[in-house]
Amino acid sequence: MFLGRSSVFSLAAVLPLSAHAGHNSAVSANFDASRLDLLGRLTSESFSRNLNTSFEIQVWALNTQELELIEVSKKKVHRGIESFDLLFRGKKENQFTQGTYIINHAGMGSFPVFVVPVGNANNGAFYQAVFSRMR
Repeated sequence: MFLGRSSVFSLAAVLPLSAHAGHNSAVSANFDASRLDLLGRLTSESFSRNLNTSFEIQVWALNTQELELIEVSKKKVHRGIESFDLLFRGKKENQFTQGTYIINHAGMGSFPVFVVPVGNANNGAFYQAVFSRMR
């Protein structure tokens, strides 16, 4: 399960958005080298610098929700695989299902992330994003 979730994220992060929308055009023709840099920018350190800040998640075309980044796990490296995870808190009344969503942040920009709901409490709904990559 560890690699399953992260594999989905990795694929979502480097594919053009047209591939997510179901277009069957040649993905390689639309490939943008800046997408490779995306994985390099999304590090545990970059998220840690933005702990307790707001991220906007695009749930549907006309439905954006605010999530607060409340936890960044310590980066782990095991057998050449680097991993870390994020925990976000959103409003309890506006929960959404797991999936790949576009997340926007004032300092980090926009990027796709696979997000999974992991629970809820009186103070909100909680979502996790797992990052894993070869190093």
